[in-house]
This record gives sequence, C-alpha cells and structure tokens, in this order.
Amino acid sequence: MSIYSTASLTMLGGREEQQDAYCLERRRGELLAAVCDGIGGLPDGAEASRSAVQALLTAFHKNPQAAPSYLYRQAIDWMDRAVAEQTAGGGSTIVSVCVRSGGLYWLSIGDSGLFLLRGGSLQRLVPEHNYAALLKQRLERGEISQLLYDREIGRGRALTSYLGMNGISLYAQNQYPLTLERGDVILLCSDGLLQALGTQALEALLSQPGTAQQLTKRLQTALLAHSGNMQDNTTPVSYTHLTLPTKA
Repeated sequence: MSIYSTASLTMLGGREEQQDAYCLERRRGELLAAVCDGIGGLPDGAEASRSAVQALLTAFHKNPQAAPSYLYRQAIDWMDRAVAEQTAGGGSTIVSVCVRSGGLYWLSIGDSGLFLLRGGSLQRLVPEHNYAALLKQRLERGEISQLLYDREIGRGRALTSYLGMNGISLYAQNQYPLTLERGDVILLCSDGLLQALGTQALEALLSQPGTAQQLTKRLQTALLAHSGNMQDNTTPVSYTHLTLPTKA
C-alpha cells in the first residue's frame, strides 16, 4: 500500500468571488483529487467549477471498479454537459489525478497545472490549452510568420479548450499510469499560482523536505509575500499537494 500525505489551500487573491473549486477524496485505497478554475471572463465562474467537480465525483462513484482512464473519458462528457446546463454560458478548466495501486492517472482540460517533482527537478505533466500554445505550434510548423505570432501573442491566455464548450476535443490524459517513486511530489494548481510565483520559485519551495502540510504552509507564506503579483485579473489559487512514496 502507498503511504502519502495530502494538503490543500485556496486563496481569494484580488478577486471578489472565489471561482476555484477542488476535491480531495480517499476511497478504498484510492485517491482522487481535482482543481477546477471557473473562467473569469465568462458568467457563473463559481458555479461552473463546482458543477465540474460534482460531475467528476459522480462519474467515479458510479463505477468505482472501472479503470481510471475509462472513468476520465466518461467524465469529460458529464462535466462538459453539467457546466453547460448549470451556467449561462460559463466555463471551467480542470486538472485531476487518480492514484490507484501506486500508479498516477491524470486528466487536464484548459490551463491549470499538474507538476511532478522527482529528484529535485520539477516537470509539468500536462500542456496548456490556450492560444499561446496554439500559436507556438503553428509557428514551429511554419504555418504562420513571426510577425503574425508577435501580433497575436497578446491574446495568448485565451483558452482553446474548457468545460462548457458543448463538445471537448482537446484534452490531456495518460492511458497508462505513471509509476510513483519514493519521495515524489505531485502538485495540482490553478493558473494563479504560477502567475504569482513562477516556475523557479515553485521548484525551490517544493524541493524543501517536509510533509504536505508543511509544504502547503510554505507555499501560502510565499503567496502572501508575493500578493502584489495576485492582481485583480489573476485567477484565485487553489492547489492540492500530494507526497506519494511507493511501498518499501
């Protein structure tokens, strides 16, 4: 059996409303965690993220013996439909992990982050589904000019995939689990965390030894120290931190 510690934190930042929602659930030796970030430029952001979390939990509760990769594929449609039906044109991102038998499964739609710290090195496990990533791909393929890229990159944060679109074709999911190793740190976060701290600071903070609760406290302290970076248009931060050693 895997031994792990978990912790979570949510901060309002410069927003008037908390539009992030998350879950952290342990059932029958399995762990399910998710962070959903309601899209601030669309209506009903808070309801969108809450609806997405509830639909994900429903999918996993309905058929708990099925493979996580199958449940995630099913949950995509359920979450997308729930957000569309429960909001007046709202949307939400999602990043989620399921840990079963020492293996890590994941799903991501939008620009929320999923990171693995292993051996002191931080690695992002999922891409960002936004206009900036699309522009970069098209530039590298020679489909657009540098001039067009430079002209359009100012709109780079616009999402190209999110829950509530009434049809999701762009998502990130692993078919086979990533085997977790002793000392691995897994971090799920809404995009506000990276906007406030940056990747280098995040790697330094996660590399310090300690329990998930201690690491969470350090992240909270760092966010408060960098509160000037959490401006009105910064997504409120919500993250779940997992330390998941494999069995000895």
